[in-house]
Amino acid sequence: MTKVAVVTGSSSGIGFETSLLLAKNQFKTYATMRNLNKSHVFNTAL
Repeated sequence: MTKVAVVTGSSSGIGFETSLLLAKNQFKTYATMRNLNKSHVFNTAL
């Protein structure tokens, strides 16, 4: 069974780090953020 996580506030701070940790631990992770200009940082971190 696939584990799924939805994380809000993923552009920085705890939300960012939580999203990375979940994705690296095989969760299908949906990361949401208000500031899409910061989304490139999230994409390059994976």
